[in-house]
Amino acid sequence: MFTEVRYQVIKELLQEQSIVKMQEIVQLTGSSESTIRRDLSALEEEGVLIRVHGGAKRG
Repeated sequence: MFTEVRYQVIKELLQEQSIVKMQEIVQLTGSSESTIRRDLSALEEEGVLIRVHGGAKRG
C-alpha cells in the first residue's frame, strides 16, 4: 500500500474514533508495525495526530 493511501486510512480512522490502535492500522493496511510507526511519526510532525502508547489520538 502506498504511503499516501496509508496516511489517508489513518486520518479517516481518526475522524471516526478519537483513539486508534496501531494493531488496527496494521491489519487494515497490511503493513508492518515499523512502517506504521514511521507513518504515525510523520503525521505527528505534521500536527495531524498525537502518538500514544500503542497507537494515536486526534491532534
